Amino acid sequence: MKKSLFILVTFCSLIFTNNKPIQAQSGPNPTPITQWTSGGYEIRNPNGSFLMGPLNNGWCHMYTDRPAFIFNKAVHTMGGMFSSYYLDNLYLQTGGTTRLTINNATGNVGVGIDPGDVTFKIYNPSLPTFELSDGSTRLNIYVNNGQVIYRALGMHQLVFHLSDDNNDGNSFIQFSDDANGAWFKIFNNRIVRIDGKLLVKDLEVNPDVYADDVFTKGYKLMSIQELEKYINTNHHLPSVPTEAEVKEKGMNVGDMNVILLRKVEELTKYVLELNKKIEELQTKAN
Repeated sequence: MKKSLFILVTFCSLIFTNNKPIQAQSGPNPTPITQWTSGGYEIRNPNGSFLMGPLNNGWCHMYTDRPAFIFNKAVHTMGGMFSSYYLDNLYLQTGGTTRLTINNATGNVGVGIDPGDVTFKIYNPSLPTFELSDGSTRLNIYVNNGQVIYRALGMHQLVFHLSDDNNDGNSFIQFSDDANGAWFKIFNNRIVRIDGKLLVKDLEVNPDVYADDVFTKGYKLMSIQELEKYINTNHHLPSVPTEAEVKEKGMNVGDMNVILLRKVEELTKYVLELNKKIEELQTKAN
C-alpha cells in the first residue's frame, strides 16, 4: 500500500504545473482531470472522483464518490493496525458478504453475525462449529438439531482438569439449569454430588471390606434373645444406621450393601441353627 500511495503522489506531482489542472482530453481513453483543492489532490474522470490529502490537522484522508476502493495488490500497514472510524463497527467481508464483525462499543466479535452483547459469537445456519487443534488432536464444539456437542477427534479423549486444587473440596465442575440450579457437581476431592435421580443399566461398587467373616469359626453371633432385646430397645437391627443418621449424613451404597449382606448371612446362620433344633426335636419325638 505504501508503494501504491508513493506512485499515486508522484503521478499527481508530475501532472501538476503551478497547481493548475490538466484538462481532460477527448477520445476513448480521456486523460483524467487533476486539480488541487483546499483539502488535497483530486482526480476526476467520467466514472467518478478520487480525493487524497490532509483535510484536518489530525488525519490524512482518501475519499471517492464510488461505492468502494479496489487494491490490486495485498495491503500492508507499517503500524500493524486496521481500525473502523469513530463510532463505526469493523467489518471484514469476502465476496461482499460480512464474515467478521467487531463491535466498536464493546469489542465483541461475531463470526457470520453481529455479536450483540456476547463476547464471541459464531453463526452458521447449517452447522456452526468452533475447533481447537494441535494438528493431530481436535476438539469440535458445534450446534446440531438443538444440541450443543463437544466432540474429541484424533485421540478421542475429552479431559476436564482442575489444577492447583489442593484436594480440599472447594473446586468443582458443575452442571446446572435455570429451573433446578446446580444439580450435578464433581468435586476436587473425588466426590460426585447429584441432586436428583440416577438411572443406570449397570453399577459396579468396589468396597474396601466385605462380609464373608460371618461364616468363619471365630464369628460371634448374637443369640435370638439378645437380638430381640436389641431390636426392642433400638428399633433397628445391630450395625444398621438409624433413619435419623441416614437423613443427616446420607448413605454409602457400598457400605450398606455389605451391611445387608452381613444381615442375610447372619439370618442364614439363625435358620441353620433353628433347623438343627427342629431336627433334634423330631428325633426325640420319634
